[in-house]
Amino acid sequence: MKVKGGRGVVFVSRDSSGAYVELQTSGSGVMDQPGGVLLTRDEARRLAASILFEAGKVRRRRVEAEPTHPLRRTA
Repeated sequence: MKVKGGRGVVFVSRDSSGAYVELQTSGSGVMDQPGGVLLTRDEARRLAASILFEAGKVRRRRVEAEPTHPLRRTA
């Protein structure tokens, strides 16, 4: 799976043996270096849980926090 964002690209797949989850990042800036790591099934699950936990704490931008309904009219 390939995930693109404003800060680069993350690739997630199984390694060739099928025993590990392979996580690779590409650098998006001059100082960012590409990297990779092999994770066991349990490590990958803990990482996913940690990401979801921390993402829940991240503040939303004001634009995202108050979406307007496309059919709502203002007076």
